[in-house]
Amino acid sequence: MRIHKAGDIQYITFDNITSAGFATHAFSTRIGGVSQGVYRGMNLGLSRGDSREAVLENYSRFSEAVGFDWRSVVFSNQVHSSNVYRAGVADMGNGILRESKIWDMDALITNEPGVTLQTFHADCVPVFLADPIKRAVGLVHAGWMGTLKEISRICLERMATEFGTKPGDVLVGIGPSIGPYSFETDDDVADRFKQELGFSCDFLYQSGHKFLIDLWGINRTSLERAGVKSHNIEDSYLCTLKHPEMFFSHRKMGNARGTMAAFISISV
Repeated sequence: MRIHKAGDIQYITFDNITSAGFATHAFSTRIGGVSQGVYRGMNLGLSRGDSREAVLENYSRFSEAVGFDWRSVVFSNQVHSSNVYRAGVADMGNGILRESKIWDMDALITNEPGVTLQTFHADCVPVFLADPIKRAVGLVHAGWMGTLKEISRICLERMATEFGTKPGDVLVGIGPSIGPYSFETDDDVADRFKQELGFSCDFLYQSGHKFLIDLWGINRTSLERAGVKSHNIEDSYLCTLKHPEMFFSHRKMGNARGTMAAFISISV
């Protein structure tokens, strides 16, 4: 994992995906950008109440720093589902240049160069998937509900169906999100993990009358169980709640905040 600085902008990439040489990717921080007030910095959320002009300027600056065309992005409204959408050239600009026509999708995949997949984050886990053999990519928004549904594994399996991806070839990046010592829940959430996802018990820790849940570990293990090689998975180990100077965090800030985003595209 690497933190890049481009002027006043900071963003994160994964060494394994970068080294593969076929995809451009990044996870934004809140550092840089022109948004003000509670959105201060690099807010990339168009639906949070920030000025549209400011957000589009943020997109322009961020995409120039990373090296993609912001008009090529594709995103969905995220609802903590386990649904996966295959995006193509016809979808470019969906949600940013025009009203979104992609609903109820929390993971995106493509094998078409120039299409930039995007997911939004402010504690939920971003999971980057890159298959350098079939030249295909995927991007996952995994909150606790998506993690419980194993959306990362489902996205991987959809890449196998659509593109012939073999799990052993896939490179994974697990991005900044709420960490295992910060994601505290009541026993009702912990009980669902115990009942519905047996292996997740290894990633649940009792803390007084609460439970701590390691969403990083669950997503990683879900992918390993599906055939991804452990050494092909790279973790950022950056907790969004513990670093408010660098990240927006829903749990820390509530709705009065901006939003980060993950991006990945296949080089043209």
